[in-house]
Amino acid sequence: MIELIRENTPIWRERAADSADSKEVMRLSEELLISPLAARLLVGRGLRSLFDAKRFLSPSTDLLYDPFLFDGMEPAVSRILSAIERGEKVLIYGDYDVDGITGTALLVELFRLLGYPAAYYIPDRFSEGYGLHVAALQQAASDGMSLVITSDCGSTAHAEIAEASRLGIDVIVTDHHRIEGVPPPAAAILNPYAPQERPYPFDGLSSVGVGFKLAEAVFKRCGLSALALRPLLDLVALGTVADVAPLVGENRYFVKEGLEVIREGRRPGIAALFEKGGDAPGSATERTLAYALVPRLNAAGRLYHAKEAVALLTAASPETALVQAERLDHYNQERQEIEAKIWKEADRQVRERQDLDREPVLVLSSEEWHPGVVGIIASRLVERYQRPAIVIALSPEGIGRGSGRSIGGIDLFQAVSSCRRWLNKFGGHAGAVGLTIQKEQIDPFREALSDLLPQCAVVETAKRPLIDAEIDLERLTFRLMQEIAPLAPFGPGHPAPVFLVRGVLLISLRREPDRSVYFKVRNQKGWTLDVVAPRHLTFDWDACNEGAKVDLVFTPEQSRWQGEARIFLRLKEIYRQTEGDDPRKEGC
Repeated sequence: MIELIRENTPIWRERAADSADSKEVMRLSEELLISPLAARLLVGRGLRSLFDAKRFLSPSTDLLYDPFLFDGMEPAVSRILSAIERGEKVLIYGDYDVDGITGTALLVELFRLLGYPAAYYIPDRFSEGYGLHVAALQQAASDGMSLVITSDCGSTAHAEIAEASRLGIDVIVTDHHRIEGVPPPAAAILNPYAPQERPYPFDGLSSVGVGFKLAEAVFKRCGLSALALRPLLDLVALGTVADVAPLVGENRYFVKEGLEVIREGRRPGIAALFEKGGDAPGSATERTLAYALVPRLNAAGRLYHAKEAVALLTAASPETALVQAERLDHYNQERQEIEAKIWKEADRQVRERQDLDREPVLVLSSEEWHPGVVGIIASRLVERYQRPAIVIALSPEGIGRGSGRSIGGIDLFQAVSSCRRWLNKFGGHAGAVGLTIQKEQIDPFREALSDLLPQCAVVETAKRPLIDAEIDLERLTFRLMQEIAPLAPFGPGHPAPVFLVRGVLLISLRREPDRSVYFKVRNQKGWTLDVVAPRHLTFDWDACNEGAKVDLVFTPEQSRWQGEARIFLRLKEIYRQTEGDDPRKEGC
């Protein structure tokens, strides 16, 4: 068991706790005509003024910045319009993750809206790997392409873009990955991290978000109504959620409005994905995107080729879309089977470590692992062991392709960049990296990275959970869910509400290996609710006996089961009550 709470340590903190906060809560509640709970959630997230709260609850295009605040936007738009005027061939070159897939689809559809054809290309994950490739650019030149627009790649492709220029191809980069040193010699670079005298005001955009800013700018320059771009917001929402981008600022508008577009059922490909997931577009939330659609779209690129996912998202007819969605659904089932086998082995490797508590980062490798799922395994390791993790799949030739994920407070890209001498290639951002490495370099890379990362990475587990409010179990009703709903969508930068309930009885505990843990809780008034503990939570469930009195930290969620709506609690922490109802608890 990982020790979560030390003796005599308060185990939770409240976002809004002092008397000044209480006054702000009541004022917002009265002025906005919302419940005190909803007002408390706003205040706890720093939204204290009436103006800020209104903009947050009802995000509009007022949240969007002028796309020409990107230094590269003017040359990018001019080059695109010049290509259209001259009848040049245009190629969209995207990455194989969902951000790149949706960004590619968006740019293809932008050209469709302009009445101009654009081809697209996605590299093969296994034979080519991430990013721009000289061979692909040479083929593009042979096919007569003279303009390439990237999606989710290109920010560090100095040699490749220089070769494209030699071949007579101009490259416009739309990306959000970090740029190390001097930018590549592209015709234009659209990236929130690109060096410019006045940085773009919002650095949280995903690549599909950057692509939408390009679409805005093109329409603005052409004197076209931005309303015609609204149907593209479903792609922006999907890619933004998939890339775990912060759901604040421009992204909040993109995802909230994009979810509305999805619920309207406009795009055959997205509607078909919902059908394969046993749901309907009308019930779309940020969570259904993340857990029902994104894995199916990713499965194509993880196991076969991501161009199938782009074809699905750009499909014109429901019949074509359904056939393609069925294929992706099959790929996803196959991916789940592969992932389960690899996870068992990766978790075993970690548990066998002698000095696990002294390791600030996990670096694992195997010749038996599929390179398409190493990112998922890294994410699961981060969830379970609460430290950065890099998982590497080795080829028979000894070349490793790895994917890493980080935790809050650790910039994994910066750390990996400092260890680049051991790598063939790498890229990414603070929360995620991809890399290529020779087998013999893995051990020295692991040692260097471990020496570099702060030892405090391991003690993230001891942080006290931040709660929004303490609540009685019987208050967790559909009415409460309606009170919370206006604050959605939730995600990084704007987490879902977290509540505390005390002194409930744990009953009907059900555990399955490598699966979520399920149980019920009941209070003294007989009110009962279901609880789901995600599989990565490593509590000592043997200590949580049937009938134990516990305190829970959780997020309430709503779902449908056999056609009926229900409320359940997604567990974050659980503590046994000590005698005398002491407000200091010990973890189960």
